[in-house]
Amino acid sequence: MVRPGDGQIGRRSRFSLSLLLASLLLAGCGYVLVSRTRSNVLPERIRRISVSLFENRTYRFGLEADLTDAISAEFATSKALIIGGVSRADAILEGEITELITQPIAYDESNLAKEYEIRMRVKIALRETSAGGIIYRDEVGEKVSYLIASGSEAQALGALYGRIARSIRVLLEEGF
Repeated sequence: MVRPGDGQIGRRSRFSLSLLLASLLLAGCGYVLVSRTRSNVLPERIRRISVSLFENRTYRFGLEADLTDAISAEFATSKALIIGGVSRADAILEGEITELITQPIAYDESNLAKEYEIRMRVKIALRETSAGGIIYRDEVGEKVSYLIASGSEAQALGALYGRIARSIRVLLEEGF
């Protein structure tokens, strides 16, 4: 004979057991980003870097100084690498701005641009000071957009420098 509520207790128990098993399975799998302080990109002997003034191969004057400053500031926050002068550096980060493109991406009713996108590409090379050879080379590209009504191109460029700088630091420290 079935008593009232017996089936309900069984269903609750099965549900609880299913929930417990699902939790255990989910806790045991999945992608986890492990924080690293050193990458596979850099040899252990590279602990101090210096950032040289990047070259500017674009039509726009003055990008190189602002980008170099942003990269130096980004590496000042690094836990894996110490930034400093050339005389004490194990490696020197060199680079060149190869592309800067500004183009409209949205228009208003009068067919006037209301939003722009700025894209920048930068080639980087890390040169070891003792041997003089390049130990790492790559290219980084980032983009930002801004509305004419709410932001300026100068603000967008500042944000773009920050993105490029962060990408370079992550590449060197974490390898991606």
